[in-house]
Amino acid sequence: MYSFSVMVCMVVCFACDSDNPNEQKDTLVNIRFQYTNNLAGTDKFATEVDKVNLYVFDAKGCFINEYCVPAHELQGGNTITLNMEPGIYDFVVWGNLADAYLLCSLEKGITNIEDCHVLLKCNENDVVDVQPTSLFFGSVSKVNVKPANSQETIALDMIKNTKSIRVITTNLDMDNIEKSFYRCSITSLGKGCKFNNTAFYDQKIEYLPMIRINDKNEFVADFVVLHLSKNDSDNLHLVFTRNDSKGQVSELFNKSLTELLLPLSLHVDFQLQDSLEIDLDFGDIY
Repeated sequence: MYSFSVMVCMVVCFACDSDNPNEQKDTLVNIRFQYTNNLAGTDKFATEVDKVNLYVFDAKGCFINEYCVPAHELQGGNTITLNMEPGIYDFVVWGNLADAYLLCSLEKGITNIEDCHVLLKCNENDVVDVQPTSLFFGSVSKVNVKPANSQETIALDMIKNTKSIRVITTNLDMDNIEKSFYRCSITSLGKGCKFNNTAFYDQKIEYLPMIRINDKNEFVADFVVLHLSKNDSDNLHLVFTRNDSKGQVSELFNKSLTELLLPLSLHVDFQLQDSLEIDLDFGDIY
């Protein structure tokens, strides 16, 4: 639910691994992707995820291989089979890793999993001005791939890392004021996620929403943000400003997004809920 903007980490093409995953090695490992961490509790992988980027790391955390596969090319729509040598491995998968995101540079045998991250693209002003596509994450650690002539199946369940947040404001002075005079944004101290799915902090970024005036003359702002956590009180802030006719900017509202969502936390699981709504009544605020 919260978003982040970012400056540049090295841009890398999401080129699929050139090694043939069907080339015979020692052990067949079936990675079965699923997305059951949702409110329905059913597997929505087939309808929500278009592409997977699977990353394999050895026992020391060194990057070994990447496999990027469109979902429709997976076996049975959700499984990839790898031929692997026996050993201990970590698997990390990102779903729908697309143009809205930047992947750090990866070098086989050199890059460590602790240094890997995915960032949101932003403009030269550190603003995310294009809504990110839905991003999914999953991982499984310390998988023991056993010796030859065996076959293993690993279920890799994913979570949705992006959240949709709708902000509806009432009792704003809308008379003779165009919506462009009001600016609603979400600021973030982080611009992406590490490969353990914790926030990647670097510099402050700003999310901009899709805005409209509804039939009740309410100002509506729709955001898509990355990595929202109710325990992260200082990271994401909802900011509302107004530009007057002379171009002067006045801040009308600035509050932690987590604090605004706190009343929901008693009955909402932030990991499962992928859309939230915030109602701001400026008649109560001022």
